[in-house]
Amino acid sequence: MAGRFKGALVPAVIALFLFSGESLAVPTAFRLTGEEPIKGFTDNVISVLISDGQHLWAGTGGGITRSAGEPTNLENWITYTRVHGLCGNSISAIAVGSEEAWAASVGDTVIGQDELLYGMGFSHASFPYEEWTCDPPTGDTPMQNVTYDMAINGDTIWVASWGGGCLSAPYTGLWRSTDAGETWQKAVLQSGPIDPSDPRGHVAFSVIAWDNWVWVGTAGGIYQCADAGSSWVVSNHSNSSISGDFVVSLAAQYLGDQFNIWAGTKPTGSGQFTAISMSADTGKTWQVLLGGSIGEGAWNFAFEDTTVWVATSIGLLKTSNLGQTWMQYTASQGLPSSEVYSVAVLDDIVWAGTLDGLAYTSNGGQTWDFFRFSPPTLGQNLTYAYPNPFSPSREELGAKIRYSLPADAQVTIKIYDFALDLVRIIGPKHQSGGEEIWEFWDGKNENGTVVANGVYFYKIESDGNVMGSSKIVVLD
Repeated sequence: MAGRFKGALVPAVIALFLFSGESLAVPTAFRLTGEEPIKGFTDNVISVLISDGQHLWAGTGGGITRSAGEPTNLENWITYTRVHGLCGNSISAIAVGSEEAWAASVGDTVIGQDELLYGMGFSHASFPYEEWTCDPPTGDTPMQNVTYDMAINGDTIWVASWGGGCLSAPYTGLWRSTDAGETWQKAVLQSGPIDPSDPRGHVAFSVIAWDNWVWVGTAGGIYQCADAGSSWVVSNHSNSSISGDFVVSLAAQYLGDQFNIWAGTKPTGSGQFTAISMSADTGKTWQVLLGGSIGEGAWNFAFEDTTVWVATSIGLLKTSNLGQTWMQYTASQGLPSSEVYSVAVLDDIVWAGTLDGLAYTSNGGQTWDFFRFSPPTLGQNLTYAYPNPFSPSREELGAKIRYSLPADAQVTIKIYDFALDLVRIIGPKHQSGGEEIWEFWDGKNENGTVVANGVYFYKIESDGNVMGSSKIVVLD
């Protein structure tokens, strides 16, 4: 069903890793036509990943990339960007219906001393998805009004957003449209007036919808209704024993006429903790799984019949017995990164969107292949590092520094802090000319201590000459 195909961005605590650097510029409605999509991927951070039953859709910091053929062949992937009509290149949510696709974009700006995210609007296209239209975001202001999730259920589009001063209420994070986005209505989950000092139940991060069911993850628990949004019941840590009231992800596992609800739940108060919360009885009771042992959270779920795959900050997790036992897949098992943001299943192949590329397995995780976008440096007089920002605790191999040389040479890489004090020397090493070269920095100084968060500069010296330089942002 259309409403079952959805994906969600990691919430704002990690969103800066996904952000591609678009400054404040809220678009008015527009459409661009005639531009051919870009072949392949344009970014390695795969924050959103969904299957519509025929194709895969990936939301990245460089646009929307989807499969247009056998997805294990990189040649069959195409990318749409702002040039093709998207509101912005950093994609925070995607939903695909029977013949339409919707996506939300996120931007970033600095106000005073604060770096703030903002919603850039909704992009949509009809099959065959060749023309995209951008509509401005809902509400009075886009500031902090980031859309984290979307769902399509028949003629209704559901949008889960932070809120950010929508209309007359200070926080109304769930919106819906029944006329293809021409108009939007806010769905108030709580009865009575909204308390601006405690808006948690009105700040939405995840949504799923099918038939008459709608489930919404907020910062005040899980809201559900069985009447298409007319009346709501909430499950929270106090009344239902979910692990925490901050619900960053939701997914439904369909098993015949029954379904299980899986949620990534995080703490908002005392006694709460990060875990996976699961209900097999439409939210009447909840089980808590992997409490305190999934890193920063469970960001996304996908299913193969009774097998559950979970995208987390400590790798991709798998269970086939409702969480009694788990398998863990990380960079050590072949993923491009242990930071996994999204997961999807298409034709018995499992796909994992990570901080550093898109991985897939056709044998249940025994072996992995992956795609990684890497702009060439050969002949370009170019060097760059990624992921950037870089988290030493999340990246097992370290930040990757890419460059090339015109000829064989001895190469030394020197890394400096913002005050231009030397913190690390890598090399010298003999490197070959005429080919792409990778070097890794683990985020440590000469004493083996992880450096502080901040901006660092590196320069590449070849036989005493500076061949290139760039910067790395450390954010742990």
